[in-house]
Amino acid sequence: MKCNFKVTVVLIGLWSFCAADALFCQSVIVSQYKMRDSLLQSVISIEGNEKVNTLNELAWITVYSNPKESHIYSKSALNIAKKTGYKTGECVSLNRIGVGYDIQGKYDSALIYYHDALTLARKINDTRQIAGSLSNIGLTHWHIGNLNDASKYFFSAFNFFEIDDNIKGLASTYNNLGLVYQSHNNLPRAL
Repeated sequence: MKCNFKVTVVLIGLWSFCAADALFCQSVIVSQYKMRDSLLQSVISIEGNEKVNTLNELAWITVYSNPKESHIYSKSALNIAKKTGYKTGECVSLNRIGVGYDIQGKYDSALIYYHDALTLARKINDTRQIAGSLSNIGLTHWHIGNLNDASKYFFSAFNFFEIDDNIKGLASTYNNLGLVYQSHNNLPRAL
């Protein structure tokens, strides 16, 4: 009898955990759809840099769930940014397009857009965009197994995140370097 009771308690606990996890995931998805809908409503009535930023945000929140939809938003943002001369918005758009290709496994295309973003970011001396582009290039090299190149780009990104005092970027870069070290089976260094 005691054994059945313990099994029942464990099963109820597991069920509760799974149900809570499912509810959390569902609320995140619902929240993303609400944000997407809200941004789609606002993008109709705005122009210029604000429209570019909103389209880039739409691209970001849809890139993992629907890379093709994300691509449409990024391309629209890129076109507007080019027309208005909004260089930072152009960099963000190029990176968003690259992320979409990266997620789809189209690494050559991703690298082209990341390098275009990096070139432009250097031209306008936007350290935040330089760091993001370097980090994206590093991730793509990690995805395709070019671990030495990945490390090189992550260390470069780290320096720019440090210049910007970007704690989130630094943390992400530490994590990415850990992935590279793990891929090299260098677990002590990965920690």
